[in-house]
Amino acid sequence: MKRLLFYFLIASIGLQTSCKKDKEPIVLFKTTYSTTEDSLTVIDDENALLTVSLEDTDAFSKYTYTISDEGKTLYTNDTLQLAKEFAVDIKKLVKFKTFSNQDVDLNVTLLGDGTSKTITRDVDYIYDATSPIPYVVITVKNGDFPEDRTRLEADFKFYDVPMPNGWYSLSGEHQSASGTIHARGQGSMAFPKKSFSLNFGKDNPLSIMGMPDSHKWVMIANWVDTSQLCNKVAYDSYAEMGHYGAQSKHVQVFLNGEYWGLYTYGEKIERGKNHVNTPKKSDGGFIVKEVDNSPDFTTISGRTFQYEYPDSEDATDKQKAHIQETINAYEIKVKKGGNWEANVAEEAEIDYFIMTDVFANPDSYYNGKNVFYFLNQESKLEPVIWDFIWAFGTPYYVCYGNNPWCYIYSPVGAQYCRAETPCSSWVGTSIYSPDSELMYGNPKYRNKLGFNRFLLMEEYMKTAQNVNMFKDRYFEWRNGTNGKKAVLSDENILGRTEELIRILRSGEIYKKDSLRWSIDPDFQKKRFSPEDIRNKIKERLEFMDNAVKALKVQ
Repeated sequence: MKRLLFYFLIASIGLQTSCKKDKEPIVLFKTTYSTTEDSLTVIDDENALLTVSLEDTDAFSKYTYTISDEGKTLYTNDTLQLAKEFAVDIKKLVKFKTFSNQDVDLNVTLLGDGTSKTITRDVDYIYDATSPIPYVVITVKNGDFPEDRTRLEADFKFYDVPMPNGWYSLSGEHQSASGTIHARGQGSMAFPKKSFSLNFGKDNPLSIMGMPDSHKWVMIANWVDTSQLCNKVAYDSYAEMGHYGAQSKHVQVFLNGEYWGLYTYGEKIERGKNHVNTPKKSDGGFIVKEVDNSPDFTTISGRTFQYEYPDSEDATDKQKAHIQETINAYEIKVKKGGNWEANVAEEAEIDYFIMTDVFANPDSYYNGKNVFYFLNQESKLEPVIWDFIWAFGTPYYVCYGNNPWCYIYSPVGAQYCRAETPCSSWVGTSIYSPDSELMYGNPKYRNKLGFNRFLLMEEYMKTAQNVNMFKDRYFEWRNGTNGKKAVLSDENILGRTEELIRILRSGEIYKKDSLRWSIDPDFQKKRFSPEDIRNKIKERLEFMDNAVKALKVQ
């Protein structure tokens, strides 16, 4: 019980709630009994009952109780016949201070023949049944918690219909589904707070939170990004450029009756009318993901990929050969300075490089493991950005020597960094300045990883045409010129970030997620505020403006 109390348990999980609009929020309570067995039951919107179970009551036949706050009696009930279990309705007796820990004193007096006993306990509670972001409630049927890729049968509830005030309620409308859940990710599988994959079955697609119908979804934990901003801001910015960016929403998650924290709920990268627009696999369409472990194939340049559509089991030998030949043909042209534009969606590829530099994302160059490729309707490769949780300096490692996690590899910063120089301004000391954020041309790193995505960009930047395209498109996105939106302007990208912070701050969502996961020692290493990330974005944009202006053919 103590564990549940610590995690802001919402006790209505698993209860049947009706689908009514604009209901008064349920008031949820926690108890801190130590000498009695206690439980919490929310009956409906109008009643919050504290169910008290007592032992050793043979000497007593009746009971009464009073509720007080700071010495002032709020309520005294009539003397009633004692039962082994009785309920105290305290909703109308307490203060409704939103998202704040509060308490009242409960004094239960047991009465017998010539004897009595009074038990006094604090009743701790929070008023927390509404949220500025949707709720996702998951109940695994066998009670297990997803720890690996084992698929577990589960029931899901999505409280994704806002009330008239724009907030969401656990007593409001919701969608229900059944399916499977399992932990997902590569390196993130080792983190205490797991990311999850959900599957409702191909015959049961749902449109959740206004996103396109799908039966496959992901919930990203963002363990190293405690701001929970990097993925969301990156995906939305890339989509605003006119490319495919996975849609996502922030949600609060409850798993098997426990508060599980803040997540990003969103689309799985998959083929579909409103998803990735690749032809049918029978017509040569495909999606692949660049990975750093367990690859299905390796290209001529040493880059490693997994088949996503069709997947490794479903793809025929002919389809696999077609996929590999398509990517290899592209890499050969880039490496030899050929007409690579015939093989890839040129503007999308350059915008991908711009995004990864602006967001200072090391995964973009560490085997490029944050990118998907698909064959578009023009039979060209096109990138889809993915996994930006390490962006804007979120790694907490100390940056010395040749630690690859401490440097962002790109020609943009070639004139600024040295291999022996610490390259992270995140630490906050004078030696970590913004102009040493990027690391390029480090021969030690080159020899270790071979021709990966970092070296691919190096080849791009060997021609004036490509350098000029990078520079032109960067400033067009910054300034909103040449028919483009000012996607990367301070006003747009900082405004997007600040609005997300405002929403998550308004519901104390950060605070609750921190309380849930701060018990893990590793969590303490990563603490930085959303405002820190906001400031980091501004710092980064200022640096990029100067660095891109000075960019030359490599």
